[in-house]
Amino acid sequence: MRDRPAAPVALTGLYLGVFIGPLMGGVTNVMLPVLRDDFTATLGQVTAVVSAYMVPFVLLQLVSGTIADRFSRGGTVTGGCAAFAVGAALAGAAPNIELFLAARVVQGAANAFVTPIIMATLGDVVPAQRLGRALGLFTTVNTAGLLLAPLLGGAFAETNWRLVYVLLTAVCTALAAYYAWWYLRLRVSAPRAKRPSSTGLAVLVRGLANRRLVLLCVAGWLGYVGINGIPFIVALHLEAAMQLGAVQNGAILAGFGLAGMLAAPWGGRAADRWGRRTVVVAGTVATALCTAALVVAPGPWTFAAGYLAAGGAAAFMWSGLHTMAVEALPAQRGGASSVYNTFRFAGAACAPVLYTPLYAAAGAGPVYWAAAGVSLLIVLPIAWHRPAPAERPAET
Repeated sequence: MRDRPAAPVALTGLYLGVFIGPLMGGVTNVMLPVLRDDFTATLGQVTAVVSAYMVPFVLLQLVSGTIADRFSRGGTVTGGCAAFAVGAALAGAAPNIELFLAARVVQGAANAFVTPIIMATLGDVVPAQRLGRALGLFTTVNTAGLLLAPLLGGAFAETNWRLVYVLLTAVCTALAAYYAWWYLRLRVSAPRAKRPSSTGLAVLVRGLANRRLVLLCVAGWLGYVGINGIPFIVALHLEAAMQLGAVQNGAILAGFGLAGMLAAPWGGRAADRWGRRTVVVAGTVATALCTAALVVAPGPWTFAAGYLAAGGAAAFMWSGLHTMAVEALPAQRGGASSVYNTFRFAGAACAPVLYTPLYAAAGAGPVYWAAAGVSLLIVLPIAWHRPAPAERPAET
């Protein structure tokens, strides 16, 4: 395990990178119509803006954590933030949709070297008895980036969308400089003799051998296929069945994330106090029940209340799961965190493929039942999971 800094660690600046990743990824969503008009792009080219970010983000996480383990956390995160700045600058200056898509690839690749490595760093610098609340705050800040992204993108889309990338270029450049100082000052990087030479795929093989990592990867995948995989169905359902406009629809969707932001720190504290597994199971069961209740919601207010409750329950589930993932392979936190995150976001990519045909054939109700059932399945890998020996005290 890596040595922890002797002095208290100021984590406020560290969390900024957790915020900027989802902000960079989601800021384009509301700008898609403007981008289509400005670039005279086809519908396929515009929708590729999302995939251009997500595909490299998901795939490169298989190796990003091991690169950080082998070389240094600080160099990896600093380089990722610098690449963020380059990607934002390219996007702001892009003369056509092709270069804009290339810029999105750079941004997605950069985030693979930022968010999961910061997650692993928390495992390095936060004592085990407080790691749950640190990962709960990680979830809160990450969700805050997702919530602010459409607001920021919409504001700049009304004036000049390129200015948002000017702002992001400046912020990411400052973050790269800050992280270079932060990691150097606290000496988080491991000694060279302890750095592994294995690849991200080798980390996954070791996880399969000891069951810890693979079970958490399965749980993360199920979570993103379950409750985190249905927002697009919720949006379609609210518009078609409940006749809600875009503003009301967006408010209900944002409420899910807001509930998660507020509940995540409490989920982390609960994980520290009552154990990771207990909090994951309780959060999972509550999430499944709230999701199933959406089927019988008679109107928009009751639906919003149920979806809000699901967001809060899911935050407890994720706080526990994130903490368990960071603790899964104590000697290689970076590799474990990045592989776990790869499977999580792969679940998000699978959800539309699974739910769209079901929604087209039978409506939203069966989708909510399916999502509830998938979420409930998380209990199985968690029941089989056993914590790493060095981390067992945190479970008591």
